[in-house]
Amino acid sequence: MLTDEFFLGTKLYHKKFVELCKPIADYLGITHAIYINIDKYGRLFSVCTHSQWIERFLEEQYYKLDPFMVHPNNIHNGFSFDSASDDQEFKDAFLYDIVVNFSCYHTFVYIEKTSGGGYYGLSFATTKDNYQIINRLINEAQIIKKVIRDLHYKVMLTFSKDLKENKMDFAAMKGDLFRSQKGLVFNEQVEIQNKIQLLNEAGFLGSSTDHGFLANVSLSHQEINCLRIYLTDRSIKKISRTLDLAVTTVASYIENIKNKLNCNTKNELFEKGEILESLGRI
Repeated sequence: MLTDEFFLGTKLYHKKFVELCKPIADYLGITHAIYINIDKYGRLFSVCTHSQWIERFLEEQYYKLDPFMVHPNNIHNGFSFDSASDDQEFKDAFLYDIVVNFSCYHTFVYIEKTSGGGYYGLSFATTKDNYQIINRLINEAQIIKKVIRDLHYKVMLTFSKDLKENKMDFAAMKGDLFRSQKGLVFNEQVEIQNKIQLLNEAGFLGSSTDHGFLANVSLSHQEINCLRIYLTDRSIKKISRTLDLAVTTVASYIENIKNKLNCNTKNELFEKGEILESLGRI
């Protein structure tokens, strides 16, 4: 039964998911993709382009090692390469297997929180000779985020019924590790403070108010959603369409955010928003 639940998305939507992944596959040379959607209760929906890998994932219980599938409190927005993990067992078992037996190289993930307290994530792999993927993620991050978000919205539209009705209890499957294991994209509080201090010493933060906003800013779920989209698309109309909100409502949210972050200009808002994103605060 557990296998059937885990396979549900891949069984029902495999061909459609492969089709939806084609733009990013063509753009980055992606050969393998997995989509997951986990809510704050640990209920999961997943779809994959490679069903044989899902079988191995379950048989070998790799989900116990996987830092990509953890409680939403233990993961933040952003990109990370799987090789960045400091867990040697994860590297020796999980990563070794996926490279040697499934020819999946340079594996990386993108994580983004959702308004309901969960998150969605997309994991990708490419070919052995595609070393430029690292540089592209650095230099084209905003474009790649936009393409990934577009893929997420299309997945949500296509699979919406099963996303709502057929999530499996992944928290029970992973046990205590689900709440204790840190995700690859995670910033400990001490690291956040060190980054703030570095920015302050570099003269990037111009006042004590600037320093304070990083440590203490509190944005609502909808303000966070608006800011994330604004950082990528720089368009209030785009936010309006994506979140199905009136343009005036979005404009009000953006003004509230500017006030909370002590911003006088759009450029200031983008700069501080990007800092918050890199610190895992939004």
